[in-house]
Amino acid sequence: MPPLSKKRKACIASTAKARKALRQQDSEEELELDHEGGLGGADSDVADSDVEEELVIEEDALARLMAIANSIDSDSEEPHFKYQRGFQQSRKTLYLARKKQGDLQHAAANTAKITEFFTQPKEPKATVIPVTYCNQLQLAIDDLKALFRSKHAPIGQNLTRHNMVLLFIQLQLGKPQESRRSLSLFLAEACSYSEKMARRIRSWTDSWISSRYIRVGMRGSSLKSQAG
Repeated sequence: MPPLSKKRKACIASTAKARKALRQQDSEEELELDHEGGLGGADSDVADSDVEEELVIEEDALARLMAIANSIDSDSEEPHFKYQRGFQQSRKTLYLARKKQGDLQHAAANTAKITEFFTQPKEPKATVIPVTYCNQLQLAIDDLKALFRSKHAPIGQNLTRHNMVLLFIQLQLGKPQESRRSLSLFLAEACSYSEKMARRIRSWTDSWISSRYIRVGMRGSSLKSQAG
């Protein structure tokens, strides 16, 4: 091995010194870290105790809040606050509500109520025939029956007319609530006649009540005559 030169020896010496200095720095840093680690453990214990105290305080506050909520729920009345305000509508809201109600009442003033569409129809009242008219009808019946028993009793179509009048007057006395038109139509339909015969029955009846005369039919009296 060749001998080292002075320059080489000086370089090796400086390198060794630098390594030694680095080792010293590393050892000092390790000591500082160990020292800080011991202090940090104490600080962590203190921090853990503070967290536990905070948890205890929070649990106490939660228990108080739960107790207050239970007491409010158990009371029947609502909690009353010193400066509690009730519900109060504004003037504009009240004005609009009154205006809407007035418009509804005005619109419903000229309309029929819904109850009018569901009312049951009233039964027609029985019409009472005056006593004087009843007496006239009864006298007309008696006179017709007397005519049938006499020697001058009508025959043929004239007998049919007198019988129609007799039946019509009896119907008026038996059903005073019905109108003369409805009774005459009922009698005409029962005898297989039309509404024209119902009008003739009413005219014959009026003639018999007023003058005791019914127009005599001219059917069959001559070839050119028609039933009147």
